[in-house]
Amino acid sequence: VMGSIKTSVIPEEEKYIRGDTRVLGFTVTALTDTTCSITLATEFALRGGFDGQLMKLAMRCTGVDKIAAKKVALDNNKCLKRLRTALETRHSKLDGQQHEAKDE
Repeated sequence: VMGSIKTSVIPEEEKYIRGDTRVLGFTVTALTDTTCSITLATEFALRGGFDGQLMKLAMRCTGVDKIAAKKVALDNNKCLKRLRTALETRHSKLDGQQHEAKDE
């Protein structure tokens, strides 16, 4: 399980309450010889005032909870696309090296 990432871009400050996002795991499935599909399992908690029952109800009634979940999903999707590109690029390079070795 991977927890929060600490970065100087968004420093921790006592006056702010940080949410918690955890990457629980992922699977990589080959689609073809050069492409793959990656599925990521995550969970997140907004923390702070968002943990109260009244706030949870308000978020659910207004749809904010779904908007927040969608935003996390979009961010995760961008991350997965970068990971997929890196894996497919590495595979292509290794495949090219193997073909070169056979030709020699």
